[in-house]
Amino acid sequence: GEKGLITEPLERAILQQKPDMIYACGPVAMLRETARIAEKHAICCQISIETMMACGMGACLGCVVHSKEHPDTYFHACKDGPVFAPKDIRF
Repeated sequence: GEKGLITEPLERAILQQKPDMIYACGPVAMLRETARIAEKHAICCQISIETMMACGMGACLGCVVHSKEHPDTYFHACKDGPVFAPKDIRF
């Protein structure tokens, strides 16, 4: 195994064999960096947001994820996700 950030071996793996897609789930900082790496290498990416989903219907707004394209718009992780393309959300 390795100690450190998971994004470091990800970069090395991409250089050895570029994948068609990257899937990630974890803390927001890791997802942000994974999305940056995917964009840098022109690789499609999907991320799964880990957030509290209290009601599961979007009523409580506890799982809000902000839209990147429309700052006044948001998605509900419980209804619209929890998997998103990084290009669609603002971290």
